[in-house]
Amino acid sequence: MKYYIIFTFIIISSFIYYKFSHKKSRFWINQPVFSNKEGQITLDPLQYDPNLLELINDETFKTVNKDTWLDFYDLLNNHYFDHLKYTSDYLKKQLDHSTAWILYKNIAPIGTITSHPVTIQIHNRSHKFNYVDHLLVKKGERGRSTATILISKIIESGTLAGIPRFIFKIEDNELPIPHFCKLTNYYGIKPKNIVGEKYEIKNLVSKQLYNFYNKYNSKYLIYLKFDNYSEFENYITKYKVKYILQGNSLKGMILYVESMYKGEKVAEIVTIFGDLIDMLIGDIDESIKWITMNDMASNMRWIRKFNLKEANITYLYFYNYFLNKFYAEEISIGIS
Repeated sequence: MKYYIIFTFIIISSFIYYKFSHKKSRFWINQPVFSNKEGQITLDPLQYDPNLLELINDETFKTVNKDTWLDFYDLLNNHYFDHLKYTSDYLKKQLDHSTAWILYKNIAPIGTITSHPVTIQIHNRSHKFNYVDHLLVKKGERGRSTATILISKIIESGTLAGIPRFIFKIEDNELPIPHFCKLTNYYGIKPKNIVGEKYEIKNLVSKQLYNFYNKYNSKYLIYLKFDNYSEFENYITKYKVKYILQGNSLKGMILYVESMYKGEKVAEIVTIFGDLIDMLIGDIDESIKWITMNDMASNMRWIRKFNLKEANITYLYFYNYFLNKFYAEEISIGIS
């Protein structure tokens, strides 16, 4: 009875929002995403329409492996974001410990989606989620419910794996459902290298870095949590890392990824903690001219110092979990 009441409320609330929203979506109406109170939705099993995953005769799903890797690489670099190119090294690291699917029509790849498990600390309680990324539909196949099928596949996969809750982000185009946080993205020219003689910059993952990360990360109301060093190591190896030492004291760290935008190299700063960040960013490869970062956590301090310009907006959502809205400076979820 309790589950029935919760689910009924979701449907009614979603219908009201859908009815009066300018952005209407048939798929999202019946999904447990409507934020009305904090706390986990306790529907068990997760209720979603299995008919959404019905494939027609010429459609099949395949996981990303050595045989399908080139299809995945082509989709991400030619049908994801205009003018944005990813390196092979970056994409392969992103697939570590991830589940990745490609949807084929006949023998042609038409879409992809990935997810990997994360632990998020929310108000002193930890919760397991699947972080969903790389949802794309090939140009020419859009508007044909292909995205719905891809999303339903990852819901099925996560539910069967025992983690029926998800976190995902959307750039610019806000969904017809409430987000729990809005991030503003900034860009600008990378500062010059100004490392002083008494400082040393390193990029080796260590337990000292793990302790430093936890010290700063745990200050926020919502943050990525790692229960042990091994989990942290698996996470951080997806990114490039730099940290700065003064003697044996670790002063600051950054995580970032490299990509190409309109033919120029860009460093996307994923996480910033501590001080001397201008030295760390200035030490990034000299072939990189541009940097980007969002206003999460304490990033605005450096956005102002580097005089970065506003680029676009990212909306963060939970699926199968209710959460009231938070400001960007209250959270630390460095995922890219």
